[in-house]
Amino acid sequence: MPSAGHGRIAEQGSSSRPRKIEMLSTSPRSDTPRRDGQTGSPFFSSAGFRLGWALLPLLFSGCSGCSQGEVTVQLPDHVIAFKNLKLAWAQAQEAKGEPPENMEDLKPYFEKMEIPDPEAMLKGQDGEPLVLRWGKSYRGQAVIAHEKVGVGGEKWAVVGRQLRHLNEEDLQKAIRDGDNPPPPAPPPANE
Repeated sequence: MPSAGHGRIAEQGSSSRPRKIEMLSTSPRSDTPRRDGQTGSPFFSSAGFRLGWALLPLLFSGCSGCSQGEVTVQLPDHVIAFKNLKLAWAQAQEAKGEPPENMEDLKPYFEKMEIPDPEAMLKGQDGEPLVLRWGKSYRGQAVIAHEKVGVGGEKWAVVGRQLRHLNEEDLQKAIRDGDNPPPPAPPPANE
């Protein structure tokens, strides 16, 4: 009789004839008989497994036609603007101990990044100046900046530490949720 978890018993035949009892494997062990008469797990005999072994040498061979040098990717200007803003915002907040309240709080950090005119740089994909939400912390889930108009019904926004692409409804929800975080959980009651 098989032990629990290593298979199941299948009975064939009717009540008037002797019954044939056959072991059906559910175990991946290699010595367990399968219904097809073979031993071992059916996974290891699958076409996908054999294909994986056939393609394995390609994994280690590298790409013979690929460049071994650095790859340079040019980010769109609006993405660079958001990334620079996130960096300056975080540095200003860490130095001051609270989120920036105006552009004057951010200017020293833009100057360190060699950005002399941050107002000119801080434009979205729509070409409009970014909407900066002064006094919001980048540490939570507050929206600290977003595009004014957006393109194609969606706007880029900095939500906490992340750059997200949101439709108007999701942006408004993120603003509401970030401005009104859930209250902290109450401390456990002493029993």
